[in-house]
Amino acid sequence: MKQFAKILFLLPLIFLSTGASADLFDDIMNAAQESEDKRLLNAPNIAPKIIPEANNQSMLGSYLVEQLTAEGDKRKRQSLNTIKRDLRKLNTGITGWEAGDYSSNLEKSLEKFKKHTQKYKNMLAPRLAEINAQMEVERARLAAEETEKQARLAAEEAERQKKQDAYLDRCEGGASDDPFAVFDTGNNTEDRIKLRIDDSYGILLAANKDSCLWNIEINRNNEETTLPTLLPEDSFQQNPNNKLQYLLNIENDKLILDFANQQCILQVGSSKKVIACVDPDSSKESNQAAKATNTSSTSTTQSSSISRPSPSISCRKLLDDFEANEMKALSLHKGKTYLLSGTVGSVQAGMGDKPVVKLSSGEMFDIKSCYAYPASGSEFYYDLNKKQKVTMRCEVDGEMGGSPVLRKCVLAN
Repeated sequence: MKQFAKILFLLPLIFLSTGASADLFDDIMNAAQESEDKRLLNAPNIAPKIIPEANNQSMLGSYLVEQLTAEGDKRKRQSLNTIKRDLRKLNTGITGWEAGDYSSNLEKSLEKFKKHTQKYKNMLAPRLAEINAQMEVERARLAAEETEKQARLAAEEAERQKKQDAYLDRCEGGASDDPFAVFDTGNNTEDRIKLRIDDSYGILLAANKDSCLWNIEINRNNEETTLPTLLPEDSFQQNPNNKLQYLLNIENDKLILDFANQQCILQVGSSKKVIACVDPDSSKESNQAAKATNTSSTSTTQSSSISRPSPSISCRKLLDDFEANEMKALSLHKGKTYLLSGTVGSVQAGMGDKPVVKLSSGEMFDIKSCYAYPASGSEFYYDLNKKQKVTMRCEVDGEMGGSPVLRKCVLAN
């Protein structure tokens, strides 16, 4: 990381002295930053392998320092100082990676330190035998733990499947291998009540008194496009005192629903607000539509207050907050949805080839980025170009290498 910082410091001087173009400078800076970003993204995947190996090298290094110090050979003093320095760097990297801080390049430090232990392999042979014996014991312990873990997971999965089968049996008469069974569902839906949430969610639900909740996909004309899909049993709660009242978790929000009285409340954090909802199969819908048409301007004002406009924030502001104090920035922004503005630095394929839009402040020497991950099903990133100014509606999810990470992004402009 320090070497990367030195390069960033020297590059502007080189470009100013040679008269190279700003675009070329940007390309080199972006390439260097992308390489570091990929290393940071991959670090959690290789950490389980790298950390134990680094710890073994650290133990060998400590033993090597003791032996060389005991020898007191002045000719090896310089080599001893180099080993001590590289050992400190290796231990610092291990401590950081074990805490989830991947800013140091532990993989590089490890490869460098291996050269010392390889050089003095004869001196290290007794200690290496001890470490190998300890590792064998540790491998046996880990294997036993893994066997126990798999047995526990199998038991949990069997219990989960048992509950799922009971849920399916209660709500839909059990699972069936008959592909034509879908045509018989209409005979068992008389007890279901539908409720359409006429808000930005665009949700159509169905429920009964047996703690069963279904989701039905609808198009922009509120026409049903799929058969009812039973929602996971752990995604909602039924009011034990009123069996047609449900609480449904949707991302970070909660919907409190009364199917019998067609009442819906959206809870965001500790605040709650009434949102419009209707039973599309009931005559009440037409009555409510007529009532909405004749509503006064006061009602219009109240209706507009129901919407949740997202506050605006620039990528520059987020970067400044995270640079000043990451913990304070997380406390202030994490979980909040903003209209995020910035300049497209690049559109990349992240882990699992998932798209990520890197936004910057647009300033020439700004190397930090806001990482914006598009919402599922959203493909606006195909139309973005480098240096294009955009505004997206995103939720702050955390940070990576000191840069803000945002998810569920959709294009706002």
